[in-house]
Amino acid sequence: MLLSHFVMVGTVLAQNTTSDEERDAVPVDREQLERAATTAIENCAVDIEQFCIDVTSGESRMLACLQAYADKVSPTCTQSLSKWRRPDVKRDFHTTQIYPTLENRDLGEPNLDEDGERVIWKYKLPFLAQDVIDLGFDLPNPYGVAIIPARIRQDLTLQNLAIGINGPADQEIDFVDFGIPSVENSALQLKLDAWIFPFLNVFTTVGVFDGDANIPLKFDGVDLFPNVCEITPNAPLCVRTYSAVANPSYEGTNISLGINLAMGWDRFFVALPVTYAWTDVDIIDTTVTALNITPRIGMTGDMGDRGSVAVFMGATYLRAEVDIAGQVALDTPGGPNGDVTTLAFRISQRNKDRWNYLLGFNWDWNKNWSVMAEAGFGGSRENFFAGATYRF
Repeated sequence: MLLSHFVMVGTVLAQNTTSDEERDAVPVDREQLERAATTAIENCAVDIEQFCIDVTSGESRMLACLQAYADKVSPTCTQSLSKWRRPDVKRDFHTTQIYPTLENRDLGEPNLDEDGERVIWKYKLPFLAQDVIDLGFDLPNPYGVAIIPARIRQDLTLQNLAIGINGPADQEIDFVDFGIPSVENSALQLKLDAWIFPFLNVFTTVGVFDGDANIPLKFDGVDLFPNVCEITPNAPLCVRTYSAVANPSYEGTNISLGINLAMGWDRFFVALPVTYAWTDVDIIDTTVTALNITPRIGMTGDMGDRGSVAVFMGATYLRAEVDIAGQVALDTPGGPNGDVTTLAFRISQRNKDRWNYLLGFNWDWNKNWSVMAEAGFGGSRENFFAGATYRF
């Protein structure tokens, strides 16, 4: 009797004789309706006995009764009832699989598959995964491969300048005005990662990059030609200011190691990626190192058949110092080296502001594929990252 009642309800809904909310919820295929009704009866039998025993079947009264007690019925009954209602964005917006989640389950409630069997984690990583699954959490696939293009523009702080006039940069000076130097870098990274624990991801990246620096230089003649100006301090050569803009271009390769600490509750999450990178640049002889920390907080939501999406905000800490080298031509009419003086330079640069803000999103199409984008702004640094990840 209950089976025919549920099937009748579904058929009526499909025939547009009830509200839009109910009509959009139920499939019109009668076999689907019978399967859904059978499942609902089986999963809600205890709840019917507890809450709706005095309700007379017919005219959707049993279904209405169960839905009236939706906050009290068992999780299996709730899942069955969801097939008889249209999606509700506010109600169904819940934590997703970007980080470990409860998927609308209470902590400690078993994580069961479609057949009601205990879910068995099939991977070796992360450690403690089965314990977490048995608590009701869901986990992302443990291994990932990603391609990440990036672009960064930032102002620099320069120090430790060494110059050489018509020769190598072997004379250290401190009398130069640098103006507002800046650099633009483009990079392409390959990222490999694995979840070692449910809360700890480790990763490495390898990549290539290229960049262009813009370094205004300004010298007083008396500082640039001290030997001449000691003898003739009022000579035009000595009272003049010389300026030029150095535009060294460079390219190189880098490798990094990092960890990502992550946790979530309800539909919110926090993450703390920490990265340490080593970079080889073609215009210098030393390896450049950098430390990057990007704490973030965000929220996740279910997009139904289109997967799940996370939006987040946070901040980026970047500490990077690099020596660059190049040369620039100065117009020095009447100078001791002729009308043009070639000035070789070597200089240490670091990012002017260590911190800036970030906004971004991550869209999981399914358990395997996801895309992300992240923009940094504020201070004297602007950056943009994008990427596609395959998890397995």
